[in-house]
Amino acid sequence: MQVFTNSDEVAIGVIHALKNGKIAVPKDIAVIGYDDQPMASFVEVPLTTLQQPIDEMVKQTAELLLNCLKGIENREQQKKLELKLVVRTSA
Repeated sequence: MQVFTNSDEVAIGVIHALKNGKIAVPKDIAVIGYDDQPMASFVEVPLTTLQQPIDEMVKQTAELLLNCLKGIENREQQKKLELKLVVRTSA
C-alpha cells in the first residue's frame, strides 16, 4: 500500500502517526510527499518526494510579470515543467 500526500509536511505527519500505530514505513506502507522540502532528508524515515522545478517556475513567473509591467502582451502559452522523483527510505 502507498500514501501520496500533497506536501512533505503532511507526509512527515503521516509517517509519525503510522509509527505511533506500530505500522512500519516503508515495510507495511510506503509514504511519498511533494515539494522536497529541506527537512525531507533529515526526518527519522527519510522521505521519498516529488521535487518541483522551483527555479524555472520563478523564472517564468518573473518574465510574465515583467512583460505585464512593460505593457507587453503575454500570449497564453503552456510550458511543460518536469517533476523529479527523489527516492529516499519512505517508499
